[in-house]
Amino acid sequence: MGEIKSALELALERTNNVQSDKKLIEKNNTIDEGRKAAFEFMEKNSIKEDSLEKIIKGNNKEKQQWLKEGISKVLISNLKLPEDESSFEKINKIRDGFSAILEDKKDIVYLFSQIEQVFKQYLQHKNSVIESLNNNFEQKLKEKEEVLSKQLGAKVTLKPENDPEYKEYLHKVTNQLDQQYREVLVKIKSEIEKRIL
Repeated sequence: MGEIKSALELALERTNNVQSDKKLIEKNNTIDEGRKAAFEFMEKNSIKEDSLEKIIKGNNKEKQQWLKEGISKVLISNLKLPEDESSFEKINKIRDGFSAILEDKKDIVYLFSQIEQVFKQYLQHKNSVIESLNNNFEQKLKEKEEVLSKQLGAKVTLKPENDPEYKEYLHKVTNQLDQQYREVLVKIKSEIEKRIL
């Protein structure tokens, strides 16, 4: 025969669930605190590196881990393929954020030196692809300019960025390149997450 639980036992079980829910609420609130701190650090510059470090250290081990989780989510979401050389300022800021919250600062500095190399390679690769494309389209554009000049009876100058065929091909080539480097970026982000969680 099955065991019949007393009202007290049932109430205690419910209380345990409420306590675990309180723990989950506390965890989520602490992760959100970390996200807010990271946002202040990244976007508003109202929190400095040492402040991030103090936020972490001022809590028990469990809360420290939750704060790190929240901070790292924001930092990782900001880690994107660079648009140009000026993007490295943001990448360095992300590195500084991770240095503030991680114990092994040398490891994160080394990892970000690798990231910087990959990103510089990406920019060089992208520039060479665009330059090669420009060279290939140069002759086509000259031919189009001649045809249009004859038709209109006036000299016509075309720019590659205004040519639909050029734009389509550029989009295709840069998307392929971006996809290759995004795959590398996913692996990089995974490596960083391993160090946090």
